[in-house]
Amino acid sequence: MINYGLENRVAIITGANNPWGIGATTALAFALEVAQYGITVNCVAPGPTQTGWIDAEFEKVVVPLIPMGKLIQPEDIAETILFLASEQARMLTGQVIKVSGGHAL
Repeated sequence: MINYGLENRVAIITGANNPWGIGATTALAFALEVAQYGITVNCVAPGPTQTGWIDAEFEKVVVPLIPMGKLIQPEDIAETILFLASEQARMLTGQVIKVSGGHAL
């Protein structure tokens, strides 16, 4: 684990197709258990993310399903997690944050 000077923050990543699945359920239960210690727990549910597996043909099928009109990039997810780990998110806990460009709303 790398320590960036951030403490008391947990982010769980779950599949966007099942944002209320095991990852989110675990995050919500965990958030309730550790809130009394000042620890926040949130869940990130990414939409279709271009990590190299979406080829041009599949992109033509997927992008029209995303209201914002483009694939999610890994940086979009990383920046969301950085926010959740920041002091600005100190009162955010037990949430599922969909980083999806509006996909599957």
